[in-house]
Amino acid sequence: MAGDAVREPAIERRLTLAVSPSGRLRLLESSDAPSLDPRPAEAITAAFAGETAAGLFHLGAVEVSTPLPPALGFFRDFARLFVARLCAIGDLEEMGAQVDVPVPPGLLDRIAGEAPPLAGAEYINAARLHAWWADLEAFFREEIRRHRGSVQSYLQAKNSVWNLVGRVYFHLPENKHVKTGRPMAQGPNGAMNG
Repeated sequence: MAGDAVREPAIERRLTLAVSPSGRLRLLESSDAPSLDPRPAEAITAAFAGETAAGLFHLGAVEVSTPLPPALGFFRDFARLFVARLCAIGDLEEMGAQVDVPVPPGLLDRIAGEAPPLAGAEYINAARLHAWWADLEAFFREEIRRHRGSVQSYLQAKNSVWNLVGRVYFHLPENKHVKTGRPMAQGPNGAMNG
């Protein structure tokens, strides 16, 4: 039909990650990798065109549930753990670019042992994962310094699954006329029960 845009056929992309001896992640085409949908393949390629931390953060924050080949999936799971631990920090909005994201003891050793077969897998160990974790922290801090909104808005723009835990306040009104020894609770109809 006249006026209809001609759509280019999607180019099949088969991507994997390789680790260099210096610890740099390199995104590579691989005939052995399963094909990726074009949209995430383009986004992942663009993210890894910059620094390693940008690519990792993209995998963990954006491609949260995207079906990925084993090497990309391994690094996505690692970076997704970073983002999940980041979101669990109670005063993250106040800390912003000053945040430190703690790593549970022993976790990186366990993760290193779960690396799938990939080029450079011998360079993945707890020390390398710790360095990538620190790179993710530095990347996030810089991103938040430049972001013109809240931490929540930044993370939500990456993927709607990310919510900050933050502080939760409970208001338990006291009924001084009833001596039940239990706090008052508001029922679904708004009635106070005690």
